[in-house]
Amino acid sequence: MNLFVHDYEETKSPDTLSLVEKFSESEMLRQEFDLVKYLRDAMRKALLDDSLERLKKLVDVAESYEKSSTYFIIHDYEKILLKYFLGDFESLSDVQFVSRYNTRPDYVYDTFHKTFKDKLQAEIESGKLDEKLKSVENESDRMFIYIVMKGFFKYKYDIESLIEKHKLQLKKREQLEYLVDVYWNRKTVDTLKSYTFFLGGSYVAFLGDISDKVKNGFGFYGGTNWYIYDVSLETQITTHFSDVRSSDSLHFYNLGWNLNVGYYFRNISLQCYLTTGVEVDFYGENKSKNDENRTSKDSYQAYPVYGAGVLYDMFYLRFRAGIKNIWGDHTVNASGFRFYMSIEFSIPVLTMKPVEFVYPDSMER
Repeated sequence: MNLFVHDYEETKSPDTLSLVEKFSESEMLRQEFDLVKYLRDAMRKALLDDSLERLKKLVDVAESYEKSSTYFIIHDYEKILLKYFLGDFESLSDVQFVSRYNTRPDYVYDTFHKTFKDKLQAEIESGKLDEKLKSVENESDRMFIYIVMKGFFKYKYDIESLIEKHKLQLKKREQLEYLVDVYWNRKTVDTLKSYTFFLGGSYVAFLGDISDKVKNGFGFYGGTNWYIYDVSLETQITTHFSDVRSSDSLHFYNLGWNLNVGYYFRNISLQCYLTTGVEVDFYGENKSKNDENRTSKDSYQAYPVYGAGVLYDMFYLRFRAGIKNIWGDHTVNASGFRFYMSIEFSIPVLTMKPVEFVYPDSMER
């Protein structure tokens, strides 16, 4: 009779035990996660219904459950949002608490945090945030909480300007230092490391005796522009081409290197400058048909340049006008001035540098 007795416990294989254990563990985790989702959804609905008493009870349950749960129920800055809606301004004025939780959750799997942020934004825009914070007696605490809450929307509100504007009200240095460390990211153009490339075409009109020998012509401009605060330093290579009036077969052209030093009026994007440099005039042929006594050295002439001009920047275009001297005694037996106008494409290469925050002279520590 004992042949038909079957001991189940003794014949259970290790693999079967492992499957049972895994099933039990995964089922428990699933049930636990379902409870987490239920609590988060319940808190979200309580907020939407303005049922703050129910919200507080749910938060207490969630925080208690978290102590033994595998999952977090309230993540990072969601704790700050909950403290705000529950009116726990004492916690929100505590730098240690805020610094611990003021980070975006790494993993968001529902609309919990979005609901709370949307509600906060609505209260900011309606002025309800200001009304609520009137109950905070300490001015520094009140302003600290105000900026932290607006910091949830730092791409919408200028948090740096808020810190600068209210820094005298933030009398607790620890609070002000925290806000500066987290939100202060103001930058300005580093003029010593920024520059502009430009390239364009010009029209040149000759003035004085040389205008009787050389026709007006066209040319090119190219160079680089640096700004040291509002002082402009500009180096440029210039060239222009013209016909000689006495002969269609002869050409007169000019090549030069100029240094422009000027002042830049940033509010109107206008620059006035003085010019110096070296230029060379070239004649198109070594000898003129009208002057058999000309030699090869008469085909070019180098000389110093002086002048003045103005330019105006508009988007990526630069409009320039000015006047410079021109010496052509060895080439066309005449000298004078040239008036030039140009349109150039400008490509700014900007380097930014941080703006250091200036703390008030005396603060509470």
